[in-house]
Amino acid sequence: MKKYTPLLLILIFLMSHVNLYAQKEKKNILNAESIIDNYIKSIGGIKKLQKVKSLQKKVSIELEGLSSLKINSEIIYQSPNLYYSYVNREIADLKQVYITKYNGKKCTISQIYNDNETNTIIQEELLKEKIQDFYPFPILTQKLNDTKFELKEIIQDETQKIYKILQNQANIRDSIFLYFDSKEFLLRKKEKINPNNTTIIEYYDYTEYDDIIFPFKETKTIIINGKNAQSSSSTINQITINKEHAIDIFE
Repeated sequence: MKKYTPLLLILIFLMSHVNLYAQKEKKNILNAESIIDNYIKSIGGIKKLQKVKSLQKKVSIELEGLSSLKINSEIIYQSPNLYYSYVNREIADLKQVYITKYNGKKCTISQIYNDNETNTIIQEELLKEKIQDFYPFPILTQKLNDTKFELKEIIQDETQKIYKILQNQANIRDSIFLYFDSKEFLLRKKEKINPNNTTIIEYYDYTEYDDIIFPFKETKTIIINGKNAQSSSSTINQITINKEHAIDIFE
């Protein structure tokens, strides 16, 4: 049997704990759940985000190659699960309006074109998918609903690592990938992929408003059959937090 001096035993003990600590730290860095937790902390933290009972955004949108087309949007999220969006598109004398309303049970999309209005009720599987966009902080909502996240890849770009995470969400047929940077753990890109098309949203100009960090600029690219079908950019012009909106808006 080998004999160890007290000093050697102490060294072995210390080295084993150092190795365990290093392995634990590495696991934390590479774990999808810890990346999601760090993202939530980076934009304000759970307590601050949960204090937001309503969020209103006013946004201007530009379509690539169509500078004459003016698009303005207003989005309202209100606790517990109410949603309203208004999109106004104008070019020359033509005006087109899209309105989406969700009162927690019923979702209606209205389209108004030259004073002609059509209404569509969204139901079943399509509604389950669309509801994912009806929350002001969707990743926080998904975490609280026990959505599973999986780290798929670590990408090294010119300045830092990017974590690519798969969002495993029930009732969602599309593959959704989230990309977070390793310096601030902010969401930099989202990919929504299905057999027919891919939607890529990139997030920029993160700015603090009322102790919460928002991306004030986004670019959106839709790819169909491997070709760019549409590109747009949007800018938040105004944010209002915790203004109570009448329930009629969502009906």
